[in-house]
Amino acid sequence: MKKWIAGISAAALMLSAAGTAVAAPAEDAPVLDCSTLVTFGDSLTALSSWPQDAAKELNMYLVNAGIGGHTSANALARFDRDVASKDPDFVTIAFGTNDFVRVNGTDPQVSLEDFRTNMETIVDKVEALELQQKNTKIAMEQMQAQIAALQAKLNGEDAR
Repeated sequence: MKKWIAGISAAALMLSAAGTAVAAPAEDAPVLDCSTLVTFGDSLTALSSWPQDAAKELNMYLVNAGIGGHTSANALARFDRDVASKDPDFVTIAFGTNDFVRVNGTDPQVSLEDFRTNMETIVDKVEALELQQKNTKIAMEQMQAQIAALQAKLNGEDAR
């Protein structure tokens, strides 16, 4: 059975040149007993310290899989390498900002429909890990304001 962890804020951890950063848990913090947390996202995941702070506080190993400029489409291409191969106990998912960047002044890099499909596929992949490996938990972050604004525009509505 899948579990959703709510209240994840937009931000994240430092990124190594190789693409993922790893932090070990504090020895005296027994909360989650050395579980592995993978933070999967874009630059908002890669460049903040909250994942490292949370992992340390909760006694978790951290794998930061945030890469600046990445969209949900890029995420699908690197899921196996950056998430599945890390054998995670918990996964945060944070994409959306770059998906909705306007490439020609009007069209987003990734359409709303493709964004939804990509995010559903990523969640399905994490849920498959849960079935294959262990009880992996998902923490999902959605860029609500951007999604709502884009949806309103697609529907011809005023997003205010």
